[in-house]
Amino acid sequence: MFFQVIRGRAKSGKSTYCIEQMKKISKQTGSSVLMIVPEQFSYAAEKRLVLAMGGTGINQCEVLTLSRLAHRMLDESRPYIKPAGKQMLLYKSIEMAKKENNIFHKSLSKPGFLDVAAETISEMKRYGISPDFLMEKAQEMDEGMLKFKLDVISRIYKGYADMLSDRFIDSDDDLERLAQYIQKSSNFSDAYIWIDEFSDFLPQHYKVIAALMEKAKGVFVTLCMDEEEDVLSAFSPCVKSLYRLKDIADEIGCPRLDDVYLCRKQKYKSDELMFLEENWDNPKANVYTGRTEAISLFEARDIYSEAEHTAIEILKLVRQEGYRFRDIGILVGSLDDYHHILEVVFAAYNVPYFTDKKTAVTDHAIILLVLSIFDIFSGGFSYESVFR
Repeated sequence: MFFQVIRGRAKSGKSTYCIEQMKKISKQTGSSVLMIVPEQFSYAAEKRLVLAMGGTGINQCEVLTLSRLAHRMLDESRPYIKPAGKQMLLYKSIEMAKKENNIFHKSLSKPGFLDVAAETISEMKRYGISPDFLMEKAQEMDEGMLKFKLDVISRIYKGYADMLSDRFIDSDDDLERLAQYIQKSSNFSDAYIWIDEFSDFLPQHYKVIAALMEKAKGVFVTLCMDEEEDVLSAFSPCVKSLYRLKDIADEIGCPRLDDVYLCRKQKYKSDELMFLEENWDNPKANVYTGRTEAISLFEARDIYSEAEHTAIEILKLVRQEGYRFRDIGILVGSLDDYHHILEVVFAAYNVPYFTDKKTAVTDHAIILLVLSIFDIFSGGFSYESVFR
């Protein structure tokens, strides 16, 4: 077993290098080769792999996401709990903790409280925080409201976990279970693993990678970063991931091969964008002397005028330069701040668009009206139900 990091800035050919190595090792050794990518990159990675293999001979090469790998390897004899079921168990757990001076019991009737509670439990699981850990930290703290709240949360969390353990499977536990499975299994003893397109990793990811380092013949991880390992640079998340991965390899005794650093092989379509990318966090950067066409700045007096200017520029690109609406993307700092304004402005300018934002079904006007009618009659025309 061994571990190697493949580093390079954007457009340095890291993914191409991985696929070439996968093809080479597969032909030379006959071993299984697996590429693990984030959910949003699975289709593109599979397409690149098929093109590199010529459409044939890819039986031993495969692209998977961590969630798909977990579903394939783990026993699913128990059903997965759905979001509604998770909220029902949390409701019961909070009700059970009512007799123990539970400060969250009064919040049960508030809209959205169970959504926040379920997301909090999911986030704690992703970061490897158990109910016992919370309880232990609460006991170490001085008396106060924070200690009291941590103690209540740990009891609610533990009650939820106990009710869940024997009857259902929580998808938030899949990576934890996958790491345990890999450590006990021999399925990866003849495999080479490439982990590509990740900018950073969660604690659950590190556990899976550590298990793969112990069992697989070789593990390769690509990181988008410069040759210098500066934790204060724009590549800080990747540099921290690099240090953590090397620490894990040292802890489990996995030999580390020298890092591979790839220089940029592909050029940007515009020189000014490449210059901006190379000097983004360089305080001593030289001034760009060429003509700037791909970058423009617009100073708006407020969000509405900013959205209006964007709509005008989009229409200009479509009508005068032959672009299609689907060729254009918009990035904003906070979708919550911009979503409603963009919705109004784009409708006024007849600009079709899609927003990557989930909307709860209970926020729909008709659903809200129906639920409010039931609340009015069941609650005796209470203030909250009438004015909602």
